[in-house]
Amino acid sequence: MSSFQVCLGLKERGPLIICASRREGDYGPIVGYVFTENHLLVKTIGAKPSPDFPGSYASDPGRQYYFIVDKHIDNPYAYEPIGPLERDVFFAHAAVPGDLQWETPTNPNGLIAFVGVLLLLGVALLIYGWPLILVIVGVILFLAVRRIFRTFKSRKEKKLHNA
Repeated sequence: MSSFQVCLGLKERGPLIICASRREGDYGPIVGYVFTENHLLVKTIGAKPSPDFPGSYASDPGRQYYFIVDKHIDNPYAYEPIGPLERDVFFAHAAVPGDLQWETPTNPNGLIAFVGVLLLLGVALLIYGWPLILVIVGVILFLAVRRIFRTFKSRKEKKLHNA
């Protein structure tokens, strides 16, 4: 629903394993991940109380937190990943290799999401923006009528001048 809700969950509407909106905490959305043989390593940015919306959180890119998720989960509904961990604690963990190439999460349905946003904006504009649409249409009509009137007026003046 928002850029703050970049979460890790299981397919087919399974439980959310890591999600900033799932519980209050210092961590925010997922910004990177790496698969190892037995684990999924996850990097998140920090979270802070939102100055614009009381009771909600905003991203804090100046801080980073890490999670270690077992790839072989027996009961995902009872599973809790290791974390959020600070950088030093994370890289000291035995499951974390020395050099990591972080992948950035992407929306697999990006085009569908984009079309959905366009439709939502169109409907919102029709519902809430009709006064604005009327003003724009009115200004366009006014300018068109004025242009037509000036064109006919100048043609009439040319005929009188040439006669």
